[in-house]
Amino acid sequence: MYGYDMDYILTDALGKEYEVELIGGLKDGLSNTNVAKATEEQDLYEGTDCIVDGIRVDTTYAFNTKDHMHLIRYYEGLDMYMGIRTGNCHGKFNEPVVVVGQNYTDEYVRGYVLPNLYSRTKDMAENIFDAIFDLFCEYEDYIEASV
Repeated sequence: MYGYDMDYILTDALGKEYEVELIGGLKDGLSNTNVAKATEEQDLYEGTDCIVDGIRVDTTYAFNTKDHMHLIRYYEGLDMYMGIRTGNCHGKFNEPVVVVGQNYTDEYVRGYVLPNLYSRTKDMAENIFDAIFDLFCEYEDYIEASV
């Protein structure tokens, strides 16, 4: 763990560790960008694990389990999926959330992803943020065009 106390966010220990490592790597890799952890309420009701430069972000290693998803993309160079989520079982979100993550089994995450997730995310943080920002803007453009 890299000092990002997010014990309340997930009850699943593996998911929590994945979240902490990914967000920690983003925070340390984006020195000129604000990365803030979400509140417990934001996580539960708005599907938000952190806020990156004003954009709500949810992290997951089980990407295919997320519902209410739009504009799903796979970024091969990053080995990450991203999509826009607009709600969850608690209702519709007030703001869209960019879901960032992978689609792996628990065993694969434990054995192969977690050991390098923090350093890999830190090294690629600028590219990850660029993809988050671009997808968010694409969604905003789509919404504006459909009004």
